[in-house]
Amino acid sequence: MASVYNYPPSNILNLNGRANIKFRPVFYCALDGETAFWESDPKIDDVIYLSSWSIESSFDIFSTFILPMSVNQDNKLLPLIRKHREWQIEQINNGSKHKLDELLFINDMVSEWLKNEIKPYPKSSWIAYNYLYAYYGISFLFYPSASTKSKSTCLAIHPNFVDNSMKLERIYIFTLSGNGFIPVSTIFKDGINLKIRDMNQAEKEEIKEILNRAVEIKK
Repeated sequence: MASVYNYPPSNILNLNGRANIKFRPVFYCALDGETAFWESDPKIDDVIYLSSWSIESSFDIFSTFILPMSVNQDNKLLPLIRKHREWQIEQINNGSKHKLDELLFINDMVSEWLKNEIKPYPKSSWIAYNYLYAYYGISFLFYPSASTKSKSTCLAIHPNFVDNSMKLERIYIFTLSGNGFIPVSTIFKDGINLKIRDMNQAEKEEIKEILNRAVEIKK
């Protein structure tokens, strides 16, 4: 079942995460494989499950992002962040111009929490919970990857959106070794079923490329 590979059951989730409070799960993922790899805190001899998902929704999708202006200049969403800052300034000037500096400071401070806070994540987990659970209609939250020093972006997705609008496409299973990786198998979608087979050469090359990019993004 695809649900085995997305978010944990709420009854066993007894700790805060960067973007969730305890007992309120989210599906953690990333915009690229190398970021997802580093966010899993991999170690030599670990068995890695690297999955890809598609979105199939007939409804409008609402999301938000908490990405500070201080993200790394290599972050691909930086142009969007700058445009969002322009929109924020315009909105504040239209309503509370005299509070511009204070409101921008609050926005930047909240963004830094998502970027830099350490365990047990008291502030960032609360902020993410309010976006994904308390505010109706927001399905996923973009935030900077701590593991890549904000060179890339992570997502926290509400379980309802995962269950209703996301489909598991495939999972690459491999063991991390000192010389690279040892392929194990591929789980793939065949109609409505999931099947498993040996990893083929094209898939091995894709994993190799992801791991090469993972090395580069850490430089």
